[in-house]
Amino acid sequence: MNVATCLNHVEPHWVELPALMDEHGHVMKRGALQSLVMSMVQHLVQAGVKRGDLVGLATLGHDQYIITTLAIAALGAVSMPLPKLPHLEQKMTGHCRFVIGRLANSDPKDDATHLDFPNAEALANPPAVESVKLFDEAGLFRISHSSGTTGTPKAVAISHEEQTQRLRQRSLVMPIQPGQSLLLMMGLDAEVTMTYVLYVLARGGALIIPGGNGGAELLRTLENASPNYVLSSPHIWAGVVQAASERHYTPNESKPVIFLAGGKPDEATVTGSVNHFNAILMSDYGSSETGMLSVNRFEKMDKAWSYAGKLLPGVQCDALDPETYAALPKGKVGILSFKVPGMVSHYWNAPEYDRRFFHGGWFSTGDLGCVDEKGFLFVGVRVSRIVNRKGVKFDLDMLEKFLTQLPYIKENAWIKIEQIGVEKLILFVVIDQSSNSAKESKTHIKQALGERYAPDQMVFIEKLPRTGSGKINRDRLLELMQSSTSAAEKLN
Repeated sequence: MNVATCLNHVEPHWVELPALMDEHGHVMKRGALQSLVMSMVQHLVQAGVKRGDLVGLATLGHDQYIITTLAIAALGAVSMPLPKLPHLEQKMTGHCRFVIGRLANSDPKDDATHLDFPNAEALANPPAVESVKLFDEAGLFRISHSSGTTGTPKAVAISHEEQTQRLRQRSLVMPIQPGQSLLLMMGLDAEVTMTYVLYVLARGGALIIPGGNGGAELLRTLENASPNYVLSSPHIWAGVVQAASERHYTPNESKPVIFLAGGKPDEATVTGSVNHFNAILMSDYGSSETGMLSVNRFEKMDKAWSYAGKLLPGVQCDALDPETYAALPKGKVGILSFKVPGMVSHYWNAPEYDRRFFHGGWFSTGDLGCVDEKGFLFVGVRVSRIVNRKGVKFDLDMLEKFLTQLPYIKENAWIKIEQIGVEKLILFVVIDQSSNSAKESKTHIKQALGERYAPDQMVFIEKLPRTGSGKINRDRLLELMQSSTSAAEKLN
């Protein structure tokens, strides 16, 4: 099935249902959205876009992004959100035949044809083109980049069939009904966001587009729109909860279901979600390569931190021995490996990563964990985040959590690099400048960590860069460090 058929009207009255909404109550109905998609198809045909062409998506508005993605899919072309990292954006743009929207960093010095999104008048009066054949058969739908949590975003090629499987998967956890709504608090370039967008439209639901991305702005949208569901990341949702706490916000009668993608909430976020929103909080575990694998419902922090919920139907999971890669008995901890409908079989143009992560139809996430006899999943640290320093192994994620508890640190992130065969640890720190200077913080951090856990290099920055799904963008951190080494302060 071509994913663009998600706008097909299952019932005649669906044409009048809301499809896109904003916080002010402005509504675009499904029929109008479908007309705009078909108009965009005609504009793309006039520009020369053909089946199989790779079309890069640069900076676009939410509605423009959705319209363009569906139009590209309907033609049988392939969309690719362009990463905001300068070197990756430039590299990926070089693969595209067309680019739509404004580039974030690079100049259009490539061979791609650069197109602007049509204005309202042009969309209302599309060009006359020869009959357009819309493709229904399976083919490549979208090339999406993984979050880059490990420092290396990888291009994931998702077919129409694989995306359709992921839409079916969402029905197991979000039984949205026609006329109900989902508030988007994540960027559309994230694979998980686009999957929810397509799923909601296919079910006759509406997407609410927020007016801003700050905690207070998102809280205002939530208050005005009263959605049935919310899609966010733990980091973004924590900002909304904090804004609600500062306002002493009290819950209304609605009880929204909050889906957190890309991680788990902390205890304060769980408690605040219940107290301020009377909300049901759910967190999924999965990846761009596999789609959703398990779902965990939070009402209070009464389960082990490693608990990731129960595997969804159809998901197979093995824990592999880190040395032999043999499957371990249930309940034994190893490197998690999955096989699931909708999983991709390889990366796009990256055979070196295929050999590392894909084996015989299974995908290894790089996370340590286990699954018990009842299908409950437990996920620990990612293997690449374990450091062995002078025979002592420790987890960089645990160090991040430890430093976050210090009153003068707002955020921090560790990355591990290898220089001439030696592991180096780089710590990026966002400090509360009202309570400490960088020099004072450097001394305090060194004392708090001790010699064994001290980083080899410390960099003070104003804000941690994040991906569209709210995760720390470690690839961007490396880029910042390399481009401004004068800002780095080394620990002696």
